[in-house]
Amino acid sequence: MFRSMSQRIRSMKNNDILILKAIHHHNHLYIGAVYPDEVIRYFDDYPVPLDQINACCQKMIRHVNQSSGKNKSKTDYKELQQYGQNLFNLVFQSKEIKQQFIRKDFDYLILDLDESLLHIPWEWMCPAENFLCMDVCMGRKIMTRQTMPEIKPRSLNKTIEMLILSTDDDDLEQASSEGEMLFNSVSRLNHKDFKIKPQYDPYIQKETLMTEIKSFDWLHFAGHAEYHDDDSSKNGWQLSDGFFTVNDIDQISGGQAMPLFIYANACQTARHEVFQNENKGSFHLVNAFLRAGVRHYIGPVGRIQDTPAKMLSETFYKQFFEGKTIGQALTESRKILAQQYGEDISWINMILYGDPTKQYVSIDNSDSKTIPSIEQKEKQDFPPITREKREFRKYTGTNKFEWIKEIRHWIVFVALILLACIAMIMINRYSLDQQEMDYRTYFDQRADNIFQKTTQLYEEYIHLCKKHHLEHSEDTSTMAVIFHPDTNKNDQSRMILNAIISELIDHCGMKLLDRLSYDIVLTTAIQKIKSGVIPKTTILHPNYLLIIDIFSNKKGIIVNMRCNQADNILFSEFATIDPKTAILDQKVKLTHNIINKLKSLR
Repeated sequence: MFRSMSQRIRSMKNNDILILKAIHHHNHLYIGAVYPDEVIRYFDDYPVPLDQINACCQKMIRHVNQSSGKNKSKTDYKELQQYGQNLFNLVFQSKEIKQQFIRKDFDYLILDLDESLLHIPWEWMCPAENFLCMDVCMGRKIMTRQTMPEIKPRSLNKTIEMLILSTDDDDLEQASSEGEMLFNSVSRLNHKDFKIKPQYDPYIQKETLMTEIKSFDWLHFAGHAEYHDDDSSKNGWQLSDGFFTVNDIDQISGGQAMPLFIYANACQTARHEVFQNENKGSFHLVNAFLRAGVRHYIGPVGRIQDTPAKMLSETFYKQFFEGKTIGQALTESRKILAQQYGEDISWINMILYGDPTKQYVSIDNSDSKTIPSIEQKEKQDFPPITREKREFRKYTGTNKFEWIKEIRHWIVFVALILLACIAMIMINRYSLDQQEMDYRTYFDQRADNIFQKTTQLYEEYIHLCKKHHLEHSEDTSTMAVIFHPDTNKNDQSRMILNAIISELIDHCGMKLLDRLSYDIVLTTAIQKIKSGVIPKTTILHPNYLLIIDIFSNKKGIIVNMRCNQADNILFSEFATIDPKTAILDQKVKLTHNIINKLKSLR
């Protein structure tokens, strides 16, 4: 069991950290295992059977990918350990270094690797019975011959901006709940030394991410990813409108740094193939992010199962926010889940690029104060009340109302103030009512314009379908959504839209045609047909069209939701956002009336 983080940081010695340097050159491996404060450092070089090593690595990757989704994880785990022992013996032929790893008299292992050795799953090697990554806190650093773009150093402020992305997909049921869980957990974190400001967006588009990613300090992605072993430039995360690829990262690299820390909970987002020197750009997703300024990147080498991946990320962040180093949080998470649920390949699939000794969240409990009991608090905050003796004049006979004359000026003054307050309240109420009427008129006009433009787009789409002999149909059970967020508060607007759409999908009882805005779907389809890309299937015309419009002013954010069936306006809902309450906590209130009305239409 690890010690408390404050104690651990103060007492960490250089001999707790082992640095493994490995360089491959002309079928020779130059390797050294050293401690940071050593002046004379031992290294060894020897020829290595690279073909056998590569073959073993491929077997291990295939084994992990084939095991994903199976129920025989314990058997697969033991088989992978045998592969890990074989790989360890193939790579480590120096007796001195091999004994150092068998003893494991260190807590942290920093792998300082030549780029041609990144495809080797060092974390899965077994010096004895267990995997290295289950026993020590590991992290990778890269030695590369690539040219580095000029990056401005990034530092953390007391307020940490965090972006949470997830795929709202039926194939990945846990990804969306993982994003919401993390957002809710982080939103409630509050500490005197730091504050985390999260933003959650399961429908973010590539262009938006490319524009905004550098404004965040941390990033968490849970969803689908694409892996191409023959063309790594196409590797990337799947977003709502396409893939965020290695080429996209290279395109925006330079200048302001990317987020310092990225947790990519998507299949094979930390996998490398054998490095090819002819690559001019980034040769993998991790490589692209690190070149762009990311300091720590966590991702899986192979395919991952939905539920175990979510469990590991939840456990990791719990350890991470308790103040443990990033390497310690990942290793402890593996151990905790292995103890609770048994041995599973899912626990070792995630690996770390970056310094494992880095502590992002620092919590010092040395100056913590004991919370007083209720009785003590009452004594501290509420001293005894002492009453002073007061003398009252007695009025008798004809002068018993003389005191009224003495204060009549004050009575008139107070009455005037009350009248003025009442008048202001009435004027303000009238002004608010008038303002609300103005907003409704404004929204109705915008909704009319949006509806007319969408109708024109659909007519153009139908014309193109007829021209190319494509069949199209209507579906009375479907509904499409058109949304236009306010660009002044784009991040909040997208969160509101995500909250509303997720509730509609779960509870309205109708099939949502697409999670994207319907006018964007039509525009994209029209552009593809015009460019010669004829779709195999056509877009259904929904029976109901829900227009969601968001507007912000000095007093807050206003949401208008209007439902149309053909040219008929079925209903319109007008709501305001409470700025003091988390948006996800308001989604039921925002959608309650509209969901009931949609259910009545079925």
